[in-house]
Amino acid sequence: MDVRAWQRLTVLLLAAVLAASGAMALLAPAPVQGQDEGADPILAALAPLIQVLRYLDTQYYRDLDLAALVRGAIQGVLDALDDPNTVFYEPSAYEDLQVELGGNYTGVGLYIEERDGYVVIQSPIPNTPAHAAGLRAGDRILAVDGRSVVGERAGTVAGMIRGPEGTRVTLTIQRGDGEPFDVELQRVRIELPSVEARIEGGDIGYIRVYQFYSGVGDKVRDIYDRFRSLGMKGVVLDLRDNPGGLLTEAIDTARVFVPRGPVVHIVSSGGQRSTFNARFAIAGPPVAVLVNGGSASASEIVAAAIRESGAGFLVGSRTFGKGTVQTIVEFADGSGFKFTTAEYLTPGGRSIDGVGLEPDVTVGPQPVQVPEFSPLSGRFVLGRGSRGIEVEGLQQRLAWLGYDPGPADGVFGSRTQAALAAFQRDQGLPVTGRLDQATAEALSRAVSRRAAGEPTGAEQGDAALERAVELLRSGQWRSLVDR
Repeated sequence: MDVRAWQRLTVLLLAAVLAASGAMALLAPAPVQGQDEGADPILAALAPLIQVLRYLDTQYYRDLDLAALVRGAIQGVLDALDDPNTVFYEPSAYEDLQVELGGNYTGVGLYIEERDGYVVIQSPIPNTPAHAAGLRAGDRILAVDGRSVVGERAGTVAGMIRGPEGTRVTLTIQRGDGEPFDVELQRVRIELPSVEARIEGGDIGYIRVYQFYSGVGDKVRDIYDRFRSLGMKGVVLDLRDNPGGLLTEAIDTARVFVPRGPVVHIVSSGGQRSTFNARFAIAGPPVAVLVNGGSASASEIVAAAIRESGAGFLVGSRTFGKGTVQTIVEFADGSGFKFTTAEYLTPGGRSIDGVGLEPDVTVGPQPVQVPEFSPLSGRFVLGRGSRGIEVEGLQQRLAWLGYDPGPADGVFGSRTQAALAAFQRDQGLPVTGRLDQATAEALSRAVSRRAAGEPTGAEQGDAALERAVELLRSGQWRSLVDR
């Protein structure tokens, strides 16, 4: 059906609806200009939208904000794509996005995305309120401050979560098929880290990449070259809870470790494939890549390249599974547009979108039996000099989490105060040495995490890292890679 026929049909249908409802104040339709043959197909497709805007601009009974109508039309176009990674940002939301990409913002420390009609946590940022509260990759955000966000865009939800430093926000979370629960978090200034490094036990290099910001590839290469010069037996590359970042930086980082062959294939519009290859032919020490459910997108590119090239192996748990590439465009009015422009494939040609990467060595949380504790309601403020069964319950929980409150005698003394202050510090709470409601809730969450086998703030053990170091030192890594 051509444009003119489509518009005539639309006007007739509208007239029929209005007549059937008794609304008879209908103006005769104005003539519609046809399209020349050979006209731009995009302009031809836009003809009905332009005509609607013209009618509204000249005949609508109230004043209109045409710019707002156009933004709404753009949002409708993107909704029709059914692509959670293609997003239109109003000017204020786009400004927030740029601030976040710049490495700092005020919020609670979450990377989120849309999946199956929900806004889902991609990963919490280490050492932030969200991380201290035990939020995990895959948790669904059902509401923000009591307002449902099911079906909302991730950018909209991110704007609701961010806010002035020091204020609080309540997230309603659903984990798996469990009952929803509320988590109250205080907004803080989030300074996003990029890379950290150290030497484990004198012979294993450790590099953690938090996100692939600009310049990360060069930083990783400098650190890796130093480790090689020191004769490290192996290198641990920690990509846990790394949500991705810049594609170019992921490729540069993978090239640090991959000696030869393809790093990633990018499949863009029309099936056009571009392959990015390694640049150096000399293999370095073996690499153990630590991954988990918060490792996504650019992290998965790096992990897959290292494994499939034979440069190393993966330790941890299955990754998130985001296999598409997005591009960001800024408009003159301050709004922005992020849209999917390509899919990436591993060096072996596999798509991991919605699937993720399975590790070569699985190291997951081991559930722990919770002992019988004395009650701790959290309804009372407990501090130095407090006595009773709730103080005993506090002491038992602190001791089980790895702190040292002294004997569980129900007397709140200096050791209990110091232990509670250390717990508050690890959880990112105000360090008062007193048990208030927020601290009691954090204590309850920490107990739940310990019961699920997750490390708490006082625990120094890292099973995945320890296993990776063991494999590199012992030479057992050779059975996991094909060099």
